[in-house]
Amino acid sequence: MSGAVVASALAPLYGSPDHRAEITSEAPLGHLLEVIEERAPFLRVRCEDEHRAWVHRGHLLLGAEPVFAGWREEAQATSLGAMLAVGSRERLLVPLGARLVLENDGSVRLPDGRVARVVSGRVAQDETLREESRTMSAARWAEAFFAGAPYRWGGITTWGVDCSGLIQATYRVRGVRLPRDSVQQAEVGEPVQAAAANGDFAAGDLLFFAAGAGRPRITHVAIADGAGYVVHSSAATGGVCRSPLTGGSAEAVALRETFAGARRVERPPAGGPAGRRG
Repeated sequence: MSGAVVASALAPLYGSPDHRAEITSEAPLGHLLEVIEERAPFLRVRCEDEHRAWVHRGHLLLGAEPVFAGWREEAQATSLGAMLAVGSRERLLVPLGARLVLENDGSVRLPDGRVARVVSGRVAQDETLREESRTMSAARWAEAFFAGAPYRWGGITTWGVDCSGLIQATYRVRGVRLPRDSVQQAEVGEPVQAAAANGDFAAGDLLFFAAGAGRPRITHVAIADGAGYVVHSSAATGGVCRSPLTGGSAEAVALRETFAGARRVERPPAGGPAGRRG
């Protein structure tokens, strides 16, 4: 086994070693991967969230584990979406979730050792972002930072995000590590017993929805906002939106009819509805 770090702004992860294959997820700049198989020019990798997929080696820097242990230790800053200036001419747009080394003078160091200036957007220490994000509910943070993001299967950034990618990216900033897919996310945390028709979920509760005849399967996940709405990335609306759980709209009815359960992965904010734990 060998290590790798993502050197491009955003590396697509495929279900099989082929550019025409389904994109199952993405890995932003600076994220560490473990190489477990090679079918040149593709590598099968294990991501930090245990997701396994194929990636073209052109997106990666490869090397011995000690090299990447150093990057793991130093790269403790995250992009909230930033434009970097590398030298006098090159510009590099990096997505929300990219991992970098933030130097004392405000410059950032890339995985390949180059140093860049933050021209626009923001890169901040992970600890700072955790504290800031926790001053608001997860739903509010997701709605604010992913506003206008289009729906994209396999996406995890504001450039395009699917439902479980939105959940994972939102909670990663808050210091809560979640698996990649909604089926897996439905096994994390504590079950919450609450009625979808009443919308009485705590802000931050994860709501799961299922589809299929016979034995429905989890196909969608959203974050409760604590006020009878959910924030989610929906293919039906084209992207990240806020949708009602209560009332008679077609959207609310569809969500209630497919509701399959709720989980709590962090404490609800003070003053918000607590819901009922199962």
